[in-house]
Amino acid sequence: MNNQERKGKTYEEIYGIEKAEIIKKKLSEKRKGKTHIEIFGKDKAEKWLKNRKGKSMEDLYGKEKAEKMKKILSEHRKKRNHLRKNKTYEELYGKEKAKEIKIKISNTINKNCKLKGMNYNERYGKEKAEIIKRKLSKQNKGISLEKKYGKEKANRIKQQIIERNKKNIKWKPKDLIRRINEIFKEYGPMTKSALNRRKKELNFCDNATLWTIFGSTDKFAAYAGIEFKKTDCRKGSDEDFIIDCIKKQEGIKVIQQYYIAGKYIDAYDPINNVAYEVDEPYHKKQSAQDFLREQQIKEKIKCKFIRIDAQKFLN
Repeated sequence: MNNQERKGKTYEEIYGIEKAEIIKKKLSEKRKGKTHIEIFGKDKAEKWLKNRKGKSMEDLYGKEKAEKMKKILSEHRKKRNHLRKNKTYEELYGKEKAKEIKIKISNTINKNCKLKGMNYNERYGKEKAEIIKRKLSKQNKGISLEKKYGKEKANRIKQQIIERNKKNIKWKPKDLIRRINEIFKEYGPMTKSALNRRKKELNFCDNATLWTIFGSTDKFAAYAGIEFKKTDCRKGSDEDFIIDCIKKQEGIKVIQQYYIAGKYIDAYDPINNVAYEVDEPYHKKQSAQDFLREQQIKEKIKCKFIRIDAQKFLN
């Protein structure tokens, strides 16, 4: 048989079952304890590894053959592990090879010790790190820590993350409480998302930091004695223009969309304690609601309340 005729065929198909077994035994004795490079040479071994890289047994041999090979390998591993049990490297491989194996193991341990505490970018470089992160994110998508590791380990991991984040946090709880009260006095109450968006401008931390220190943003609000805006309020089309005109005319500074007593004021002057409300046409349908709202705000902050008719002001 030519080499082309033999291609893709087993020893059994070429020589028959009896002869195939004798050949396999001889080859296994020759190759025993040797690497692919020692058996086939460096070039051939590297080509063989490149062709197999990233491929499963099914891709290389097909489903049927892959299943058979997996069964044979699992049985072989069980036998090998049983024979190796409670034996030293010297007993298994001899003194010279045992030394080589121990040196390789020590090198890998030292390498892992050096890598400990390093992030993916430091270990592999930016490009490879991004590929690894994408693969991990796909694998872990929709899987919680409890599902992945169990409740006990998940709680330990969470505590480790919180402790690690706390070490990196420069802010102290007292400073955060003081600063948020300063922000709310100067700019008025705002939503959680607005505060997070404007953190650099306001010289404040992000919501993640509040979570690590206080447990949640709501708990932080309770400690600080503040109330976050729940939703963005309704704003009239001419409101900004009218408020800007009043600021220039009166020479005052106001906080727009000031949140108090669960209600929004169009503008509030904290120095003079004056509330400004711009009444646009739709307010005519809700005059009773507006009156009750005005009374509630007056009771809460005891302010002067000025209502501006938008149509009259613009005319």
